[in-house]
Amino acid sequence: MVALVVRQLYLVGTLLTALIMLAPAVAEAHELKEDNGIAAVMHIEPNDIPLAGQNTQLEFAFGDRQDAFNLANCVCGARLVAAGKTIQQLSLHPAQAGSTLAAKASVRFPDIGKYKVVLAGHATDNSFPSFTVDFPVDVTASAQNAASKKTAVTIEISTILLAVLVIGTVLFASRRKR
Repeated sequence: MVALVVRQLYLVGTLLTALIMLAPAVAEAHELKEDNGIAAVMHIEPNDIPLAGQNTQLEFAFGDRQDAFNLANCVCGARLVAAGKTIQQLSLHPAQAGSTLAAKASVRFPDIGKYKVVLAGHATDNSFPSFTVDFPVDVTASAQNAASKKTAVTIEISTILLAVLVIGTVLFASRRKR
Protein backbone atom coordinates (compact mmCIF):
# COMPACT_ATOMS: atom_id res chain seq x y z
CA MET A 1 0.00 0.00 0.00
CA VAL A 2 2.76 2.45 0.98
CA ALA A 3 4.77 1.58 -2.11
CA LEU A 4 1.71 2.36 -4.24
CA VAL A 5 1.31 5.81 -2.62
CA VAL A 6 5.02 6.57 -3.12
CA ARG A 7 4.78 5.54 -6.80
CA GLN A 8 1.70 7.71 -7.26
CA LEU A 9 3.40 10.72 -5.67
CA TYR A 10 6.46 10.13 -7.84
CA LEU A 11 4.26 9.96 -10.95
CA VAL A 12 2.39 13.15 -10.03
CA GLY A 13 5.69 14.95 -9.36
CA THR A 14 7.12 13.79 -12.67
CA LEU A 15 4.03 14.94 -14.57
CA LEU A 16 4.04 18.35 -12.83
CA THR A 17 7.70 18.80 -13.65
CA ALA A 18 7.07 17.94 -17.31
CA LEU A 19 4.18 20.40 -17.51
CA ILE A 20 6.24 23.19 -15.96
CA MET A 21 9.12 22.56 -18.33
CA LEU A 22 6.92 22.39 -21.43
CA ALA A 23 4.66 25.36 -20.67
CA PRO A 24 7.12 28.08 -21.74
CA ALA A 25 7.76 26.27 -25.02
CA VAL A 26 4.25 26.99 -26.32
CA ALA A 27 4.57 29.81 -28.83
CA GLU A 28 2.84 31.30 -31.80
CA ALA A 29 5.74 30.63 -34.11
CA HIS A 30 6.00 30.13 -37.84
CA GLU A 31 2.72 31.71 -38.89
CA LEU A 32 2.29 31.82 -42.68
CA LYS A 33 1.54 35.32 -44.00
CA GLU A 34 0.46 36.04 -47.58
CA ASP A 35 -0.03 39.13 -49.76
CA ASN A 36 -0.64 39.26 -53.52
CA GLY A 37 0.12 35.56 -53.86
CA ILE A 38 3.52 35.76 -52.15
CA ALA A 39 3.72 33.78 -48.90
CA ALA A 40 6.34 34.13 -46.18
CA VAL A 41 7.14 32.52 -42.85
CA MET A 42 9.45 34.02 -40.21
CA HIS A 43 11.59 32.09 -37.73
CA ILE A 44 13.50 33.72 -34.87
CA GLU A 45 16.80 32.22 -33.70
CA PRO A 46 17.23 30.83 -31.18
CA ASN A 47 14.07 28.76 -30.70
CA ASP A 48 11.63 31.55 -31.60
CA ILE A 49 12.47 33.33 -28.34
CA PRO A 50 13.65 36.89 -29.03
CA LEU A 51 15.70 38.59 -26.33
CA ALA A 52 15.93 42.34 -25.87
CA GLY A 53 19.39 43.83 -26.00
CA GLN A 54 21.10 41.18 -28.09
CA ASN A 55 21.49 40.55 -31.81
CA THR A 56 18.80 38.20 -33.03
CA GLN A 57 18.72 36.30 -36.32
CA LEU A 58 15.46 36.40 -38.30
CA GLU A 59 14.97 33.78 -41.01
CA PHE A 60 12.36 34.06 -43.75
CA ALA A 61 11.09 31.42 -46.17
CA PHE A 62 9.20 32.55 -49.29
CA GLY A 63 6.94 30.84 -51.78
CA ASP A 64 4.20 31.38 -54.33
CA ARG A 65 1.89 29.19 -56.40
CA GLN A 66 3.40 30.25 -59.73
CA ASP A 67 6.98 29.50 -58.63
CA ALA A 68 7.89 32.99 -59.81
CA PHE A 69 9.41 34.33 -56.59
CA ASN A 70 13.19 34.51 -56.56
CA LEU A 71 15.32 36.46 -54.07
CA ALA A 72 17.76 37.35 -56.86
CA ASN A 73 14.93 39.29 -58.58
CA CYS A 74 13.52 40.85 -55.41
CA VAL A 75 14.09 44.27 -53.98
CA CYS A 76 13.20 42.99 -50.52
CA GLY A 77 13.56 44.62 -47.16
CA ALA A 78 12.32 44.42 -43.62
CA ARG A 79 11.84 46.92 -40.85
CA LEU A 80 11.23 46.72 -37.15
CA VAL A 81 8.19 48.68 -35.97
CA ALA A 82 7.29 49.65 -32.40
CA ALA A 83 4.23 51.72 -31.45
CA GLY A 84 3.56 52.39 -35.14
CA LYS A 85 7.03 53.83 -35.84
CA THR A 86 9.90 52.25 -37.74
CA ILE A 87 12.83 51.92 -35.35
CA GLN A 88 15.21 49.80 -37.49
CA GLN A 89 15.69 49.07 -41.18
CA LEU A 90 16.82 45.48 -41.70
CA SER A 91 18.93 44.20 -44.60
CA LEU A 92 17.87 40.88 -46.08
CA HIS A 93 20.50 38.46 -47.32
CA PRO A 94 20.15 34.96 -48.82
CA ALA A 95 20.10 32.41 -46.01
CA GLN A 96 22.79 30.45 -47.87
CA ALA A 97 24.81 31.20 -50.99
CA GLY A 98 22.55 30.77 -54.01
CA SER A 99 19.36 30.52 -51.95
CA THR A 100 16.35 31.76 -53.92
CA LEU A 101 13.57 31.17 -51.39
CA ALA A 102 15.15 31.80 -47.98
CA ALA A 103 16.58 34.99 -46.48
CA LYS A 104 17.93 36.16 -43.16
CA ALA A 105 18.33 39.45 -41.34
CA SER A 106 19.84 40.55 -38.06
CA VAL A 107 17.86 42.67 -35.60
CA ARG A 108 18.32 44.01 -32.09
CA PHE A 109 15.12 44.43 -30.09
CA PRO A 110 15.93 47.41 -27.87
CA ASP A 111 13.58 46.60 -24.98
CA ILE A 112 11.01 44.11 -23.75
CA GLY A 113 7.73 44.86 -25.55
CA LYS A 114 5.56 44.30 -28.60
CA TYR A 115 6.98 44.79 -32.09
CA LYS A 116 6.17 44.08 -35.71
CA VAL A 117 8.59 42.91 -38.35
CA VAL A 118 7.30 44.26 -41.68
CA LEU A 119 8.61 42.41 -44.73
CA ALA A 120 8.07 43.95 -48.17
CA GLY A 121 9.35 43.53 -51.68
CA HIS A 122 8.80 43.79 -55.41
CA ALA A 123 10.29 42.11 -58.45
CA THR A 124 12.97 43.87 -60.47
CA ASP A 125 11.61 42.22 -63.63
CA ASN A 126 7.84 42.16 -62.84
CA SER A 127 7.98 38.36 -62.48
CA PHE A 128 5.90 38.52 -59.27
CA PRO A 129 3.69 41.15 -57.64
CA SER A 130 4.77 43.46 -54.84
CA PHE A 131 3.94 42.27 -51.33
CA THR A 132 3.93 43.43 -47.72
CA VAL A 133 3.43 41.15 -44.72
CA ASP A 134 3.96 41.77 -41.05
CA PHE A 135 4.79 39.47 -38.20
CA PRO A 136 3.99 40.35 -34.58
CA VAL A 137 6.85 39.75 -32.15
CA ASP A 138 6.44 39.78 -28.38
CA VAL A 139 9.79 40.22 -26.64
CA THR A 140 9.24 39.05 -23.08
CA ALA A 141 12.81 38.74 -21.81
CA SER A 142 16.12 40.51 -22.07
CA ALA A 143 19.53 38.96 -22.50
CA GLN A 144 20.29 40.05 -18.92
CA ASN A 145 17.24 38.46 -17.26
CA ALA A 146 17.15 35.31 -19.40
CA ALA A 147 19.81 33.65 -17.24
CA SER A 148 18.01 34.59 -14.02
CA LYS A 149 14.71 33.22 -15.41
CA LYS A 150 16.42 29.90 -16.17
CA THR A 151 17.74 29.85 -12.61
CA ALA A 152 14.28 30.66 -11.21
CA VAL A 153 12.65 27.84 -13.21
CA THR A 154 15.35 25.43 -12.08
CA ILE A 155 14.74 26.43 -8.46
CA GLU A 156 10.96 25.99 -8.87
CA ILE A 157 11.38 22.53 -10.37
CA SER A 158 13.89 21.54 -7.68
CA THR A 159 11.51 22.76 -4.95
CA ILE A 160 8.59 20.76 -6.38
CA LEU A 161 10.70 17.63 -6.70
CA LEU A 162 12.06 18.05 -3.18
CA ALA A 163 8.53 18.52 -1.80
CA VAL A 164 7.33 15.37 -3.57
CA LEU A 165 10.30 13.39 -2.23
CA VAL A 166 9.82 14.69 1.34
CA ILE A 167 6.09 13.92 1.30
CA GLY A 168 6.76 10.49 -0.15
CA THR A 169 9.44 9.77 2.46
CA VAL A 170 7.22 10.95 5.35
CA LEU A 171 4.29 8.85 4.13
CA PHE A 172 6.54 5.88 3.60
CA ALA A 173 8.13 6.22 7.08
CA SER A 174 4.77 6.67 8.80
CA ARG A 175 3.34 3.59 7.12
CA ARG A 176 6.37 1.47 8.04
CA LYS A 177 6.06 2.32 11.76
CA ARG A 178 2.49 0.99 11.92
